[in-house]
Amino acid sequence: MLFVLYGPASRLAMAICLLSGLMSSKWRQPTDPQTRPKRYWLLFLALFILVDVIIYQISFSQWAGLTRWVMEISAMLLMMGCALIIFVRRTRSTLMMVYALSVAIFTQASFAFLLGSAWGHMWWLAHAIFAIGFMTLSYGVIRAFLTTGSFCSVYSQSQLFEKLRAEKSRADEALLNLQCAHKELESLAATDWLTGVANRRVFEEKGNIEIQRAKRNGSTLSFVMIDLDHFKKINDRYGHVAGDEILRE
Repeated sequence: MLFVLYGPASRLAMAICLLSGLMSSKWRQPTDPQTRPKRYWLLFLALFILVDVIIYQISFSQWAGLTRWVMEISAMLLMMGCALIIFVRRTRSTLMMVYALSVAIFTQASFAFLLGSAWGHMWWLAHAIFAIGFMTLSYGVIRAFLTTGSFCSVYSQSQLFEKLRAEKSRADEALLNLQCAHKELESLAATDWLTGVANRRVFEEKGNIEIQRAKRNGSTLSFVMIDLDHFKKINDRYGHVAGDEILRE
């Protein structure tokens, strides 16, 4: 009976943990396990030892058979409660569907344990069903880890959408800055850095456009060139800084 009772006790503990995790994702932000104090883990260790001691005492008492039924039925009802919560919330994500499937299999396993007696063929079949449910749940846990990269940072759907909106806002701001920088680069590539007038590349591009327009229209085209006489004397007498300022003016 000690061996038999550990089965429903473990399934009941797992059902409580699954239900607690399902409710915590709805009502509160999960806490990073690395930030939890040592007494948090000591409390769970003490609770684990206490459950072991209680199961040990019950297994050698007249209440062993009844306790097995109560724990198995409680585990089955809690698993059904998990599936009902997922159904009521109408969560359609792949991970939650895997979660719902696993708790449904666990419910079937508990029902099979209730129907079969210890060491009977139904009892072993229940173990196989439970193993399938555990592998299904493990698959969902691994998928969650590969999706978030962490078991600590698990977010609700509203929190994920809020993070997506924040990231989209930052991306839009970065795109706007990139567009402004692109326009600035275009301006720098098309103008002379000293005077701000169009450089040779722009002069040739616009000159070719005007030449083609004049050819199409059959009109005349004139170019005017302006030069500063004796500009070298200004640089020699006042320096290149003063010469640059005169060019800008």
